[in-house]
Amino acid sequence: MDSNIFDLIKKANEITLNNPTKEGYDFVKWIDSNNNEFSKIEKGSTGDKVFIATWSAKVFNITYYDSEVGTSLECVDSSYPINFEYDKEVSIPNASKEGYDFVGYKIYYETDSNLENVLLSGKDITIAAKTLNNDIIVIAEFKLKEYIVTFDANGGYFNVSENEKPTTIDVTVKHGETVSEITTEMFKEGYTFTHWYQYIDENSDVNVEFDFATVIYENITLKAHWTLNKYNVTFDANGGEFIISETERQPSIVQEVLHGEHVQVPSNPELSGYEFTHWYLYVDENSDDKVAFDFENTVITSNITLKAYWTIVTYKISYYDGSYDPLNPELNKITTFDERYYSMHCLVVQL
Repeated sequence: MDSNIFDLIKKANEITLNNPTKEGYDFVKWIDSNNNEFSKIEKGSTGDKVFIATWSAKVFNITYYDSEVGTSLECVDSSYPINFEYDKEVSIPNASKEGYDFVGYKIYYETDSNLENVLLSGKDITIAAKTLNNDIIVIAEFKLKEYIVTFDANGGYFNVSENEKPTTIDVTVKHGETVSEITTEMFKEGYTFTHWYQYIDENSDVNVEFDFATVIYENITLKAHWTLNKYNVTFDANGGEFIISETERQPSIVQEVLHGEHVQVPSNPELSGYEFTHWYLYVDENSDDKVAFDFENTVITSNITLKAYWTIVTYKISYYDGSYDPLNPELNKITTFDERYYSMHCLVVQL
């Protein structure tokens, strides 16, 4: 505590006590040890005198701005101090703004018109006691929020490159903007991509197509919606016919089969003069692979054609001398042939 000690010499006139100065404080008055107030020493006073200066801390104003001087900070309410006393610390709450992340404050003296000298900066600011001694301005700085939109291939993968096939891709989107549909090629074996839908949680079965005109206000996940492929298995009678009804014949029939499932064996077609033996997988005209198709162990993963395999029906001609006894077919059977029998034998038709 400052004191003003006067070595009094007897004088004819009174002595006025001048007001002292002290950084950050306003002078209040002079008092003595008994708390009596004095502003002067009366004429004729004698003896040593001790006067004690009393002070009150200065109060400085705080003005808040959003990003620049002149733009009010809308989040300021009663929790934000509008002034501070020089000898007491004061804390300033972090600012908030819809759609933005708070970066921090920059604090200047109000007299710093060009904002050249930053006094304090950052978040969670506390102004320590006896550090600032003038009115201040507090400028809040913000950054537009950014969100992550995750595209989830949902069991498939993105064909980014030969060595890079991620199952998800993240896209950064600013607050209030829209996200563009990703164009990277995507693949899931046995399925066809149909659309993107917004994933909510494991309990949600909503898979409505996402509207890419929707503005983004939070992190979201978009999942790929797939449909299981269906394939046509064509059964080609290969010259024969399928008997559909008494009046309807068809050269081929088609079964629709889901990816990974088995095709059902149809009814055998018919071809006069031939016997149906099995179905084989048709590859092309140049292929002679006619191995029987394995219906039990082969799953369908593409459109295929199965062709009927036929074997020629052959007929046997037997010759008898005089008569034929069906109960004894070897009786009277001719077993030695000459040219006339050979010429007759050539009449056998093989289909």
